[in-house]
Amino acid sequence: MSILHVSTFELTRLWGELVEAYHGVNNYGGTVAELYAYRLMPYSPTVHVSSSLAYQRADTYLQAAQEVQRHAAGALRELCELFAEEWECAVMIEGKPPLVWARENGPYFGRRAHVEVLRNEDEV
Repeated sequence: MSILHVSTFELTRLWGELVEAYHGVNNYGGTVAELYAYRLMPYSPTVHVSSSLAYQRADTYLQAAQEVQRHAAGALRELCELFAEEWECAVMIEGKPPLVWARENGPYFGRRAHVEVLRNEDEV
């Protein structure tokens, strides 16, 4: 499970942003939260320490970056699926269900995603 690589503190903050989106009061866009990949990545000195552009083209760096981005993609999918299950709602990543987003986005997540929380109509 990639979600296990995310710190408890950060998971709590991300979960809180999804709760805000559920209630339509998220600072980014009401029912939409803007979640950045770095918040879901495990720490890697190879990736997260400042380095030259030449180093960022090296195989060591590229492999490490792919690894943390793979964990971030898995963690985002898992977080959204768990939230949808616990809150009995739909969660969409970039307008797609988490599993579809993960398949279409590939195994890596390195930037940001817009995550929308849709309450069931009978709850409104």
